[in-house]
Amino acid sequence: MLSLFVAHYVRTCCCQSHIVARCFSSESAINRSLLPDEAKVTCKSIEELVIDKNWVPYRLEPRQAWVTEFQTGNRLGIINLNPLVFGERLRLDIIHRVVHWERAKIRSGSANTKTRAEVRGGGRKPRPQKGSGRARVGSTRAPNRVGGGVSHGPKPRSYYYPLPSKIKILGLRAALSVKYAQGDLHVVDALDISSTDPQEISTTLYNHGWDSVLLVDGGVVHSNLYEATSDLDWCEAIPSGKCDVYNIMLRSSLVMSLGAVRMIEQALAPQTPLNKTIHYDSERLLRF
Repeated sequence: MLSLFVAHYVRTCCCQSHIVARCFSSESAINRSLLPDEAKVTCKSIEELVIDKNWVPYRLEPRQAWVTEFQTGNRLGIINLNPLVFGERLRLDIIHRVVHWERAKIRSGSANTKTRAEVRGGGRKPRPQKGSGRARVGSTRAPNRVGGGVSHGPKPRSYYYPLPSKIKILGLRAALSVKYAQGDLHVVDALDISSTDPQEISTTLYNHGWDSVLLVDGGVVHSNLYEATSDLDWCEAIPSGKCDVYNIMLRSSLVMSLGAVRMIEQALAPQTPLNKTIHYDSERLLRF
């Protein structure tokens, strides 16, 4: 049982730099055949197992996508995508949290009602306190009267609330991974058009089969593209710095340029370059 425990512990927890597993029996009770070969476990004493920090519990294979020409639709090559950005697990709870936060952040909060002190009029006592046989009243602008003020009504406010940065990054990764897994992520060489005519961009997108599109360009959106899509309600062009979960999930297709892909990968996984910390054989894969 001890050897099975050690094997399970090694396989599940060895992603840290150094992990020490405590054992309280003799060294002969440890069955080394049950441990993974690539873990390189060395017993320095009877009570501790030191695991090599270079071993990883799984291999992250890069995701691949076709790169097409935006104007003609011809395939130009295959690009490798960072699996930490485009291979995240489906987290509907995280996506819901980020979308709720983004909608609350841009909410105007301009609803406003007047209290009895802000409504015009009502300064004079409408009738004497006694003698009429009716209820006493001090103002015609009381909340219980027609034309009076509103008690506890809405006032201009901000609906913004803080959200951890890790949740924001994880939500954006999950949204991009969902689009990639569904086949709705398309990578093009560049988002450049020759004119500002909306008919031209509409024809180009319809030829690709995209009827609800989010165009993400690296850096700054081309001026012709921005003006051509400004009057289209089914298409939107944004730079990579303004890419959010709500707009990604709102449109059925996500079209990204090569520059936008690399900028988003650097922003969402700055500590994990594609060719350094992700263990895979890059020579077997095509590179664009």
